[in-house]
Amino acid sequence: MVTIFFLVWTLGSVLLTLNVFKPLADRRRSSFPAILLSYVTGWLIGDLLPQWILLNFGILLLFSFSDIFSHPIGWGGLIVHLTGWSTLTLRLWIIFNSPQRLDKKMEQQLGNSWNNAAANFNPPESIQDINWHCWFDPNTVFDDPRIEIIHDQEFHQENDLKLK
Repeated sequence: MVTIFFLVWTLGSVLLTLNVFKPLADRRRSSFPAILLSYVTGWLIGDLLPQWILLNFGILLLFSFSDIFSHPIGWGGLIVHLTGWSTLTLRLWIIFNSPQRLDKKMEQQLGNSWNNAAANFNPPESIQDINWHCWFDPNTVFDDPRIEIIHDQEFHQENDLKLK
């Protein structure tokens, strides 16, 4: 009975891992709830990878109390899980270490003008410097004189700038 639970759990984990790389719900043929479920599970597992690994490791510990790892099925499932974790970790590492790619894409789309934009925000140095009123009432941001809010601005495409 434990072997069946282990196989179902391993198969489900493999399907959820594959869903991160290529969504299992086809956009043209699937229903909206299936597409939404596929998106949410792919997003949660792909972006919350450490939590996903800890959850799976905890479930592996529960299975270790049974006799599952004395069989080849147990070791095979463990290798499948480790392979899935390593591919998801590699994917997350590539995403986190891609600022050069983002810089190149922004330079191709916007030219060098985006590089001149800079924020004048200084983070608070201590907990006393935090504006807690702004945290609990975000509408106070609109009263800040440093922020210029532009309403009804119409943007037109220029020759050297492609808007997508």
